[in-house]
Amino acid sequence: QPPATKGAARTHTLIAENLKFPEGPAYDKDGNLYVVEIGGGRISKIDTNGNVSVFATTGGGPNGANFGPDGNLYVCNNGGFPSRTREREAGRVERVTPDGTVSIFISEADGEPLNSPNDLAFDAHGNIYFTDPVWGEKGIDGSPPGHVCFSDAQGNAKRIHTGLAFPNGIGVTSDGARLLVRESGTL
Repeated sequence: QPPATKGAARTHTLIAENLKFPEGPAYDKDGNLYVVEIGGGRISKIDTNGNVSVFATTGGGPNGANFGPDGNLYVCNNGGFPSRTREREAGRVERVTPDGTVSIFISEADGEPLNSPNDLAFDAHGNIYFTDPVWGEKGIDGSPPGHVCFSDAQGNAKRIHTGLAFPNGIGVTSDGARLLVRESGTL
């Protein structure tokens, strides 16, 4: 519960429980909410009645998600975090069809493998902008510089900016004039 504030009382509604590090919320045209579960390697769907189901299993560490103009859900997958029981998978951008079929859409930019794709946004032409930070040994702290990438609708990706301290969230303004990037390593 947030601290008391002047004015109207705040209320919270719990819509789902037992998700493993949910992030990357995206709504479909019917009002269903999709969240990635970074710790679960999957995408869960929360329908308009609050029912939770597994929509797709991606493996790795699905992170940011957004519906494309073609109706597919696009997901940045950072590859997951290694542990004693599993190795980190390759970073990638995945396309998930309405029936939950997952395929790799982008695995490299400028001919080099992606690092840890984090978040993505579409412009009015169906092009994708996505962040590709590099995880350091201590997470965000001390990470090597990361990248902002651009891809056309066919998945041809290139780096358009490098040297950011952990590029994280990304968005395109509604007029398409600006690309906004959250540089989390500067906190």
